Amino acid sequence: MNTELRKEIEDYCSEIPFLGFSSQENIKQCKIAYMAYKDKESIEDYKNCAVTALKKNFSRLNYKDDEFDNFWDELLKHIEENSYVIERLDNLNLLKR
Repeated sequence: MNTELRKEIEDYCSEIPFLGFSSQENIKQCKIAYMAYKDKESIEDYKNCAVTALKKNFSRLNYKDDEFDNFWDELLKHIEENSYVIERLDNLNLLKR
C-alpha cells in the first residue's frame, strides 16, 4: 500500500467538511486518481483507511456504517471516472512526466 496515496486519501477525507463541493474537491479527487494510476494501485484497497478517516471526522454526526460505505462508493466512482480520463490522456501521450 502506497503511504503517500493513503495519506492523500486520509487528508481528503478530513477536509471534506470544508471543501463543500468546490473545484478544490475535484482537484483533490484527480490527484488521488493520478497517484493511483501512476503507481498502478487499486483505489479499492484504500477503503478501510478512507472510512476510518471519515468516521473520525464525522463521529459527532452519528452516521451509520452503511452511510460511510455509500460515501466511499460515490467517492470511488468519481475517482475511477478521473482515472479513466487520465488513462486516455496517457495513452495519447498528453500527460507530462
